[in-house]
Amino acid sequence: MRDHGFSPTPHVLAGFLSAQALDLRGGVQLQALAVNNGLFCADSFVGTTFLSLYGKYGCVSEARQAFDHMPRKTLVTWNSIISVCTSWFG
Repeated sequence: MRDHGFSPTPHVLAGFLSAQALDLRGGVQLQALAVNNGLFCADSFVGTTFLSLYGKYGCVSEARQAFDHMPRKTLVTWNSIISVCTSWFG
């Protein structure tokens, strides 16, 4: 996509993050791409999708760090971090 001059949008990035074939390493690389392109802080949808990815792999501390760095937190974001924490500590 980037090789052809297109920049990722929040919706495209969230679609990649939701793919079942995505592993944790790929998710971390996509987070770096999101941070470098300003998508992580600009859209709570992208950040919330990262919380789900980290929760899926049991990376609670990484999910918490991502949550703490999100400037905009929606009700869905709060529900996601609560779900991540309760699923591993509940």
